[in-house]
Amino acid sequence: MSKGSLQISDAQDLSGELLEGAGALAVFLYGGFKERRKIYPLVKGQRLPIFRIGKKICARKSTLRAWVIEQEKAGCASFAEEQPSREG
Repeated sequence: MSKGSLQISDAQDLSGELLEGAGALAVFLYGGFKERRKIYPLVKGQRLPIFRIGKKICARKSTLRAWVIEQEKAGCASFAEEQPSREG
């Protein structure tokens, strides 16, 4: 088998890790299926780390968790830059 191919044990591990469809991503990120309309603009603007299986939007939970952490870090850094200095 080549390095990039999945083995059966890898595919079984993905079953609980894979989110399929905007609804599943919305439940994971926003806590509700009804929030799925928030997913589409993020996908269109390439702001979410997703991939497609056919036309279906998919993502790994671990990838989304890492993405959220990076968003938090970026937000904290920009917040710190915006704060006025307390010296003086």
